Amino acid sequence: MTQETGAMDQLAAEVTSVTATTGRRRLDMLFLHEPAPGLEQLALRPGHPAVVVFSANPCDLPQVIGAQLVRCADLNLALEYALATSTGQIGPGYAVIDTAGQLRYLTHDPAPGEHSAQIQMIIDALHDAG
Repeated sequence: MTQETGAMDQLAAEVTSVTATTGRRRLDMLFLHEPAPGLEQLALRPGHPAVVVFSANPCDLPQVIGAQLVRCADLNLALEYALATSTGQIGPGYAVIDTAGQLRYLTHDPAPGEHSAQIQMIIDALHDAG
């Protein structure tokens, strides 16, 4: 699936390896559908979509409209989201959570602040689907 269009790529490379980690397995898929861990810990307002940026180091946050934006540097929570390594490096990456508290997108991203347009497309798709 391409990030720009959301269309399936017929010639996508085959996944040949998976790295074992503590916590959830990381899958770069658009629109996962599973309960998002740590909603209370993240202090998210129920009924509103959210973008959670995981990074222990300062990084620019994306500019998004229509979603809560939270930065998280908690190692245990980052492990739950599969956005930390077993050596303790947190992200950088982000997760998108829908209004029902479901994890819908998850990816490592070295510069989430530079990808506001792509993240906004995901938020807009959540609004359109809801």
